[in-house]
Amino acid sequence: MRRKQSYGGILRNIITYRHNSILIRNFGLVVLMMFLPLLIITMMVKTNMEKVVEQEIHDANDSSLYTTAQTLDTILDKMYSFSYYLSSGNDFTLLYLYQLEEVLEEYGDIYEKQVRLNMLIEEYVDSVYIYLEPYDTVLYSDKAQSTFKMSKVSLEDMEDLSWLPYYETCKERNDYVLGARIKEELYPYLMTMVVPVKAGLSSPRGGIVVNVDMRKLSKYLGYREQTDQRFYMVGEQGELYYTNQEDLIEKGSGAPEYLDFVWQEDIPLTAVIEGKNYIVSVMENGTFGCRYVLCTPAERYESRMDQVNDFVRNMILLTLLLGILVAYIVTIHSFAPIQKIMNEINRPEEPGEEGKEPTEEDSRENDNEIRYITGMVREAKLRNKRYHMETGNWMKKLSNAQMVALQSQINPHYLYNTLDMINWRSVELLGYHNELSDMITTLGNFFRIGLQRTSYLIQVREELEHAKLYARILEVRYGGSIRVEWDIEEEILSYKIIRLTMQPLIENAINHGLRPKRYEGNIRVRGGQMDDILYLSVEDDGVGMEEEDCVAMNHELIDHYETDSEHVGIRNVNQRIKILFGDEYGVNLRRNEKGGLNVRMILLKKM
Repeated sequence: MRRKQSYGGILRNIITYRHNSILIRNFGLVVLMMFLPLLIITMMVKTNMEKVVEQEIHDANDSSLYTTAQTLDTILDKMYSFSYYLSSGNDFTLLYLYQLEEVLEEYGDIYEKQVRLNMLIEEYVDSVYIYLEPYDTVLYSDKAQSTFKMSKVSLEDMEDLSWLPYYETCKERNDYVLGARIKEELYPYLMTMVVPVKAGLSSPRGGIVVNVDMRKLSKYLGYREQTDQRFYMVGEQGELYYTNQEDLIEKGSGAPEYLDFVWQEDIPLTAVIEGKNYIVSVMENGTFGCRYVLCTPAERYESRMDQVNDFVRNMILLTLLLGILVAYIVTIHSFAPIQKIMNEINRPEEPGEEGKEPTEEDSRENDNEIRYITGMVREAKLRNKRYHMETGNWMKKLSNAQMVALQSQINPHYLYNTLDMINWRSVELLGYHNELSDMITTLGNFFRIGLQRTSYLIQVREELEHAKLYARILEVRYGGSIRVEWDIEEEILSYKIIRLTMQPLIENAINHGLRPKRYEGNIRVRGGQMDDILYLSVEDDGVGMEEEDCVAMNHELIDHYETDSEHVGIRNVNQRIKILFGDEYGVNLRRNEKGGLNVRMILLKKM
């Protein structure tokens, strides 16, 4: 039996063979062929990476500032629009024409609802003041009051008066004024906008004061946790309207001197602020005559440069180690055939070995090595191909579900803001109490809940709230001809369910069950539990399905569940359930004895 030579034995022979000359020559050759080209390439990459990192940091800073600037532009527009609409109404003008108490008794609820709606929608709004100068009276609503109820107080009895200088400036300019201040000289830090109220006259008779809590605004903009970044909103005359550096608000001296470069024609890319280097980006707001400034510590750039230098050092060290390893491997494999020949020459011939036919093992050893390696690679490729085909099918199914979900997504901020603008317009044209405004508000709440992306799992009560908003829209749309009944066990409301699963099933019941009946009928939504199972169903008394079609549909939902048919809502919900919980869960259909269809979701209970 032929003895197999170990790598350890081969290495011992290499070491003792002509003073290790083979290993040394191979190492020198590998270093010459690998190390020098890699070193040159690495230095070229280092130079290029430094330029790329520098540009990347500046681009990232500009991009971050652009996002923040767009958000602040929207906030300022909302503050001004709210103040303008509030002050320009005919009923508001009556405050200056009749007795204050009589007007408040008649229209006070309207003012209060307008202010409450604004404060509920905009989480960063701290308070709203309506200053009536002829009466020396302030109507105010503060978030410190959980009900946002509007109160009336005389000017001399009001605790917060630090906004009065801004009103005097507003009155002098006969235009809106922005400013930063501390409420009641203590807390919180506020950005204040004062819009004059002219009441049909040429000069202001009062003002609308909207106060924004800077800490809440910083949190909304994403700067509360990023304390190393500095953000400023400055005016042409050096006014400081907003910043995430609260100590500057306490000083009350406007924009600091180190921001003098903001209004220069050539704005530098870097600036020294309080002894530290910062990367600077500046963007202008033409509407309100201010500029936004974002300063990011240069340490981020320096840290990235350190990473580049570490990369170069590691590449050099890795190349040396790789050279030693490759030299060792090449030497071992190049010396192995020689070692086999030497062993065969020195091996004593065993009795009866003459004329012995080569064994199958010998034939394999003497066979073409390239052919053997090619065969192994071919076999490995076939295995990989089978693996990719199997995983590809699952990825395709997952992608289909994701695509359907993505196609139904709309930018929530843009959509919600658009609905808000439409709602304000309908209120302006039709008054506050109108069916169109109610329906737009309901639709806005529907999208606000449905388009949240905090998690793909939500509580059953949240999903039902979303579905009920959809049902309310249907009731208005079809004039009550579609009736939805809810039969949900109280115990299951705290369990988790996949987001956006109930509404597609209700929509499916209407489109495929009740539409042929001229959109008239009943829908019943049920929910309960059994052991570890959570089930929810949508049942209608529509046209239903044929038995064979129902069986075929259930079969596809079990085995295939792609989203390429008209029942995309059912298939999408079914696929997401199976991907998250497993194949034993999902959606099934059942014909009702009295007509109609029952679509049931079966899920694993999760807290």
